[in-house]
Amino acid sequence: MLSTLLMTAAFGLRIGITLAPQQTAVKRAPSPCCSTVAELPEISFDSERWPPLKAVLDELPCFTLVNGNAEPLGYERDGQAICIFFVDIGRAEQELDGMREKFPDLGLRLLSAGVGDAFERSVKGKALLVPSAAGLERAGDDWNSEMLPLFTCLAMSKPSADGSCQTVPFFMDPNDAQANLDNAVKEARESLSDQQLAALQLVCTPLSRAVQIIVAGQEVDFCQKWGTSAESFQFVPPGSSVNYLQAAVDELERRTASAAPTASTPAPRFRGSGGAPPAGLFPE
Repeated sequence: MLSTLLMTAAFGLRIGITLAPQQTAVKRAPSPCCSTVAELPEISFDSERWPPLKAVLDELPCFTLVNGNAEPLGYERDGQAICIFFVDIGRAEQELDGMREKFPDLGLRLLSAGVGDAFERSVKGKALLVPSAAGLERAGDDWNSEMLPLFTCLAMSKPSADGSCQTVPFFMDPNDAQANLDNAVKEARESLSDQQLAALQLVCTPLSRAVQIIVAGQEVDFCQKWGTSAESFQFVPPGSSVNYLQAAVDELERRTASAAPTASTPAPRFRGSGGAPPAGLFPE
């Protein structure tokens, strides 16, 4: 579905391009999905619940291409100017390599952004939020490839950041979700029956559905319907993206220390829950 788009380059020319294909073929199998408690209304970004949710989602990193002046690489689809955000750092780097080869004079690089802002733009038709190949593969053949899948096991829960309640973790990366599930099963295997163990599997739901549930104020109802002890959702960024940004921060610290070694120089630090990087943090 991310077929031929038009790119408006920094020097003002409009050039037809095709997004670089995934490096590996995606063969999808059916995947169970979370049901919702009731039919939910369309997302209202005017809701009082959206700004705090957007702030939480903005702690999840995604990546876009910018030129040497830090201006986003402009694309068009159906005559509409859009930005493209990649939730998978590997996919973003693949796109960067392809565009640098096509347009070597633009000084292209990656810039991190928050998923909350990218998601709102995508719903309004101003952006595409591109899922990872692994996410699409795990979601299954019937999945809309322009919808971002999230993965969880409804039997899993973890404490909230402030420790006030249990949460259902929704992972952006299915491999992270599977690793956490495998670890939980390993720890609890002796206390669970074979039937209970067989029921422990990942399910997926689109980010848009999770947002609908939260904006509609139905998080608790959703959790109760599925028989969990959790009261809210917790969104978990891809470990690969967090590691990539941490490496960038480490490099920035190294350059800062090398250029001006002084005890008064404050070191960059991540802010927000779960150690996720702040939106917009990504040095050259």
